Amino acid sequence: MTKSNTDECANTPRSAGEASIGIRPPTTAAAPRGLVPRGSLEWWLLLLVFLLIATTYMLGAAAAMYAFSSLKAQDRINQYYGVVTGLDSLRTNLEAAESHHRGYLLTGSSLQQRLFLHDIARSRITLQTMRHMMAGMPPPAGTFVAVDQQARLKIASLLADTPPAHPDVRQGLPPSAHQAATPDLTPEHWRNAIDRLRGVYISKTDHERARARGRFIYTAIFVTAFAAFLTVLVGHGYIRMIRSVRQTRRLTIRLEHEATHDALTGLPNRAFFLEWVERHLAQVRREGSRAAVLFLDLDGFKQVNDQLGHRAGDDLLMAATARLQLVVRDGDFVARLGGDEFAVLVPSIDDPDALAALVARIIEEFKQPLLPKIREAPSVSVSIGYSVYPDDGRTPAELLATADAAMYQDKQSRRTAAAAAARHSPR
Repeated sequence: MTKSNTDECANTPRSAGEASIGIRPPTTAAAPRGLVPRGSLEWWLLLLVFLLIATTYMLGAAAAMYAFSSLKAQDRINQYYGVVTGLDSLRTNLEAAESHHRGYLLTGSSLQQRLFLHDIARSRITLQTMRHMMAGMPPPAGTFVAVDQQARLKIASLLADTPPAHPDVRQGLPPSAHQAATPDLTPEHWRNAIDRLRGVYISKTDHERARARGRFIYTAIFVTAFAAFLTVLVGHGYIRMIRSVRQTRRLTIRLEHEATHDALTGLPNRAFFLEWVERHLAQVRREGSRAAVLFLDLDGFKQVNDQLGHRAGDDLLMAATARLQLVVRDGDFVARLGGDEFAVLVPSIDDPDALAALVARIIEEFKQPLLPKIREAPSVSVSIGYSVYPDDGRTPAELLATADAAMYQDKQSRRTAAAAAARHSPR
């Protein structure tokens, strides 16, 4: 076996897409050089999860705050509404007591008397309830003191005209209330006091309802704005994540391509060639057919590198690759093993003469100059050896070793023939 005298790494790399082969696995175009993903998929997923959790907590907090404030506002509205309802009940009871008192004085009816006493009792109960209710509330602009005083004076004035046969209704009243009605008390005093306090609490009720509506609007605006902001943020993160995934995928494809293909010619390298031969041999074994491996070496490549430089050597390898791809059949698998060594997998051999014809065609094609534009370029030829499955080997390594040995014999026979021709040539 022989090895090339040329260092593969000495030749300048070129694009992997400058050459193609007859048949090989589909590959994706290489990504731009220096591509580095800006972020990892795991990091973006973690960020999205964090944003979703933060959104859940924020929306939950906003909903809880709105619900809490709404409950407090509703409690205050209920309290204010209770005050308004109590004032309306007090006014209704006092007006009914006043009406039944006049009817009793005019008719002396015992029914009117009983209704009057019932209205007085209800008014006193309403006043007592209102006192307890107002005791636990902050005093408004107009307090309940005026209403309480005017209502008690009104009750006292009505009871002043009541016969003494009913002393029980006077219990709990101040001593002055047992006397005659206050001279300066008019029917409008207690009504005005109730109307003023009622207006205050109706205004507070309306104000609290307006605040509740405002809180609802502000909460809706906040939730909408936060949802829009989150949508933009998550959308941006999702786009960045997709870009990161795509860049990582392109980088992975590029690295896989570089690991399995030659950087200069774009052909599969030795490892990929052996792997591909192994896959094809499995199919050949199932079908019971035959396959061949060709081993090629460029004679004169070292002289081109030494005399013209590595740039010319790169051009020579690219020209040899293109020439070889033109000669082989559709379906043949071409690879660069390293240096100036190439290999070809012939997947199907129906006629041994066809394989010999292919080898002869390759040798004939390489007799043409590979660098026609460089006149002083040394002549370059090709030495070929081949092996046939299963006659010369049953594994890719065995087939390649047999083909390498056959190529070496072909190279030696060419050198011997060339030396003999030089000895017999006339000087």
